[in-house]
This record gives sequence, structure tokens and C-alpha cells, in this order.
Amino acid sequence: FTRFVEVGRAVVVNAGPDSGKLAVIVDILDHNRAIIECPQTGVKRQVLSYKRMSLTDLKIALKRGTRAKHLRKCVEAEQLVSKWNATEFAQKLASKERRAN
Repeated sequence: FTRFVEVGRAVVVNAGPDSGKLAVIVDILDHNRAIIECPQTGVKRQVLSYKRMSLTDLKIALKRGTRAKHLRKCVEAEQLVSKWNATEFAQKLASKERRAN
């Protein structure tokens, strides 16, 4: 495996109001849940089950419990959103959304 649940790992939310949006794991609570957030995509800080997220290959360097301001700077510096939009997975989700509309 190359995709591990770790702080700084980019994930895609699978269910709920933020479905299909990119987020970053900010902290790990236990073996079932993590705290995620991404100001650029509009995902507010929340606790989410691993069943409701998909891990991506993208990762940024963060410490546990990083605040929103520092997270925003790291995501912009790494150009995480543009890297995500260039992946096949993101393009599949975008085409699926276009077909649905």
C-alpha cells in the first residue's frame, strides 16, 4: 500500500453535504475517524469516518492539529487543488457531475 491514513493526506469526501470535495486530514482521532478541513474547497473542520472518505496519492507536510490559517498557506504553497484537478480521479468526478446536470 502507498496510501496511508496520516496527517496531511488529501482525501475526497464520499458522503454528506461536502460529497465530492477535496479535504486534508488535520488530526487523527482513533481507528475509525479523523478531523478534516480545506478552506479552498469550502470543507469546514469536521470529524469524518474513514468510510466516508477516499484517500488520494496527494500529501502535504503538516503537524497534528494545524490551524486553518496555516493549513490555507500550506495548501496554496503546494498547489494542492490544482494538482488534484489534474488527476484522473478528479476528472472522472467532474465528468460524472457534468452528465448528472
